[in-house]
Order: sequence, then structure tokens, then C-alpha cells
Amino acid sequence: VTWNSAERHELFMEQAYPEMETSIVADSASDEEKVEACRNAEAIIMVAASISVDVLKSCPKVKLLQ
Repeated sequence: VTWNSAERHELFMEQAYPEMETSIVADSASDEEKVEACRNAEAIIMVAASISVDVLKSCPKVKLLQ
């Protein structure tokens, strides 16, 4: 399984409980795309990625950033 492969993404998504809504956003996505994907998120889990303060400010429900 390579770092950014579909297999890795699938393995990650399988760890979530069925009632959880999950999505994967590329680190190369624009801040606007990240906000759109995370606007209602309660948790953001990043793997070798970055997130700007502006994106976090636009996601008021976030309780966990890992």
C-alpha cells in the first residue's frame, strides 16, 4: 500500500464507525475546498498534511485536530 493510494484511503475509512460521515481531502486542495469538506466536522485527522488557521476558524464545530 503506497502513501497516497486508494488502498490506504480505504483502510483508513474502514476504521470509522458506520454512523460516522467521513471524507478524504487532498493536502493540495485549496483552503476553500478544505473548508467546504470540513465545515461541519467535529474532528479532523491529518496524515502528513497541513491546515491553515483560516480553515480552522471556518470550522467552528471541530473539537479534535490530530
